[in-house]
Amino acid sequence: NDPSGRGGLYLEIDHSNDNENIRLSDSDDKNYVLIDSKNKKITVNTDEGDILIRAPKGKVRIDREDGSGHLYADEVEMFYDPDGDSRKVDTMQARGNVNLREADFLATSDTADFTDGTAVIDLTGSVVVFIDRDRMEADRFRYDRRTGKKNAQGNVKFRFRLPSQEGEAPADPA
Repeated sequence: NDPSGRGGLYLEIDHSNDNENIRLSDSDDKNYVLIDSKNKKITVNTDEGDILIRAPKGKVRIDREDGSGHLYADEVEMFYDPDGDSRKVDTMQARGNVNLREADFLATSDTADFTDGTAVIDLTGSVVVFIDRDRMEADRFRYDRRTGKKNAQGNVKFRFRLPSQEGEAPADPA
């Protein structure tokens, strides 16, 4: 607690057990960030509970709890809604070796920007998207989670496979 009653932030560094824990907290210790270097994890505690972000081997991995998707990248920044729910991500930016799995596709790119409460995803730089057995490459790819609309722009290349009927040879591309 803050004996002066003025508020503020407090930094505590613990070097015990071959580990370095860094804790930054507010004056009443209800909100804090704990960095655990041994287990390579960051815990953000707000008045409403903990948010756990893991960064093993220099990579950021964010997996959906239900297993329906993931985001892997070298770096991820999350920005929370300043006027609303302090735990709801408003925008997010992923940089470097982005690997994104959504319900109906897998994509890789250099960057991913999530906007509009993370409902809209913009992938840029060396974008490759796999949908079923089809492959698409482009400079940019936009996906709106609300509508399901997908849009590719710039140097778009698309490879698709025609479904064949049982017992019938696939069509000759020549």
